[in-house]
Amino acid sequence: MTEQDLEKYQKLLTKIGKKIRRTLDVDTIWQQTVDTLGLDLNVSHCIICSYKKGSKKLHVVAEYRQKPVKPLLGNLLWLADEPGLEKALTSLQPVIVEQPAENGQSKGKNQLIVAISYQNIPKGILILYGEEYRHWTDAEIEVVEEVADQVGACVAYLNLQEELEETRKQAQEATRLKQEFLTTISHELRTPLNGTIGFLKLILDDLVDEPDEQREFTEEAYRSSLHLLNIINDILDIAKIEAKQIKLALGAVNLEEMLSEVEKITKPQIDKKNLSFQIRLPKNNDKIVVYGNYSRLLQVMLNLVGNAIKFTNEGGITITAEVLKTKVLFQNQELPGMVKIRVDDTGIGVPLDKLDKIFGIFNKADGSTTTPVGGTGLGLAISQELVEAMGGAVEFFSMGENLGSTVTFTVPLYQDNLIGSNECIGIPKNN
Repeated sequence: MTEQDLEKYQKLLTKIGKKIRRTLDVDTIWQQTVDTLGLDLNVSHCIICSYKKGSKKLHVVAEYRQKPVKPLLGNLLWLADEPGLEKALTSLQPVIVEQPAENGQSKGKNQLIVAISYQNIPKGILILYGEEYRHWTDAEIEVVEEVADQVGACVAYLNLQEELEETRKQAQEATRLKQEFLTTISHELRTPLNGTIGFLKLILDDLVDEPDEQREFTEEAYRSSLHLLNIINDILDIAKIEAKQIKLALGAVNLEEMLSEVEKITKPQIDKKNLSFQIRLPKNNDKIVVYGNYSRLLQVMLNLVGNAIKFTNEGGITITAEVLKTKVLFQNQELPGMVKIRVDDTGIGVPLDKLDKIFGIFNKADGSTTTPVGGTGLGLAISQELVEAMGGAVEFFSMGENLGSTVTFTVPLYQDNLIGSNECIGIPKNN
């Protein structure tokens, strides 16, 4: 390398280094790099492709070109079609790919391909296209390698900054949601506790004369205590979920018996709001038996139906069961299918922009800590974890505010006794 070449390429490196340090935008760095290299090395075409480890393709994110070169910006380059690209990415060494002469040319064109990497992890590819007379000197290859290293280090730094910023935002959001959750829980715990204390105080202070009235107050205190116990159980379940300690003993569960228990437990709430209630089961010649944990399935159903009742003021709730006859493998057992259980309501629905947050542990659908209907907002999150532990999945649907909601979940079928199709028999249970 002559002194003149050394000075020329040193100026090129300094120029690119200064441009890189002036911006914190990755796309700008890509583009400034190809523009500078294209002009200073006098090539007709120079591109940069971004790359993610393990990917089979590269995305052209920056381009310098002279007419009449066809643009490639935005295109995808597949490794299977370009052996030189894969070689440069795996070896992290410069690769020159010779292209055969065509249209009467004495020599073919070529490509100088250099991986953009940091700490031996490829981040992208830098490609310079040489004309038929182009001979890449050692000095040119060396300067392109140095540029690629500078760009790789800078891009890695900016990516790290973005990841740290995203982590910081997520931590702030988690802190905010937990604070809101604690505020909600405090309110939800105090309400039944104050009710229990209040009714018991009236009885202890002999302010209740009639036996019927005393019994009524005792029952109210008992109901408030049960409500408080349910909230505490929800909190304990969330703690187990976060600690990955949910373990279930699974076995045969009679679906109809479990749904009948749901109806029995929720009937007082349904009657109080004057709602309709239906259970629709598939036509079959025997009971439907699913593979799960009875108490946890009951908990899931009570969560889902309880939510439906809570957010429904007119109309009603419908539970539908559908058998999906597709063999599944769960816990090393082959089971004959899945049962999809669906809970529909005609309630207030969920805004479309809130649907993606509906299963968040510390989220409520309206994002508030106090609502007219109350509740901790834990029901769906707990239900999702329990259903997944039993080999199923939960989905939530709503067309928007005041358009009702639908929650479905699946659970493995333990035995297949169904005849015919999934035609349902409506069992109206209007209350």
